[in-house]
Amino acid sequence: MTSIGKFLVLANLFLSVTLLSWAVSLFANQVPWLNRTTSDGQTIQGKLTQLQEEISGISKTISETSQIYGRRWDDLLAQEAYRRRRNEFYQDHLNRARRGDPVGGGVFREFQLVGGIGPLINIGEPGTVVNDTNERPLRGLKDIQDELDRSLADAATHRQKIRQFRTDHEKTSAEIRDLDLRIQAEHTIFKNLQDEEKYLSSLQVNWDQELRVLLIRKGQLERQLKLYEQSTE
Repeated sequence: MTSIGKFLVLANLFLSVTLLSWAVSLFANQVPWLNRTTSDGQTIQGKLTQLQEEISGISKTISETSQIYGRRWDDLLAQEAYRRRRNEFYQDHLNRARRGDPVGGGVFREFQLVGGIGPLINIGEPGTVVNDTNERPLRGLKDIQDELDRSLADAATHRQKIRQFRTDHEKTSAEIRDLDLRIQAEHTIFKNLQDEEKYLSSLQVNWDQELRVLLIRKGQLERQLKLYEQSTE
């Protein structure tokens, strides 16, 4: 007998012992698949019955879980719809705060929800309009920004006008100073003329007095001349 034959015989013997041990183990530990009744009349459930009860329990659990899942899915859809409504509400108020509202104000003082929900705005009740310092509805940010831009543009225009007015004022002030100098010169000339007039008036009085004296003297001389002519005839 060769070594290969001896090896095959030993392998066959080992495999036979292994299969025999497996068969004995299966027979000794066989699974009771079917229900059986003991000698004292008790019924022992088989493995199939236990598996069927387990399947029934799992099916019931699956059904209950499906119902819970369905209810929670409906709650989730309702919460998502509510979230979308609140999101649209917030977005609308945010747009009003940004762009303004032609009907009313742009900023509102909202009412909060009660009942321990938290600091959430009650979208079911309208809020009061927030007024500015002039007791008028506070406008949106875009309206205020546009007004500020217009004010800045007007301020630039006004600054240009102010510069032009200052230039005109300086020019007018220079003309006024020149006119003041001319007026002072004219006052000086007028005062000199008044003084000259006073001086000439006093001379006029003297000349008039002298003229009257000369006329009187002329009359006297003419009378004496006539008397002399009469006496010589």
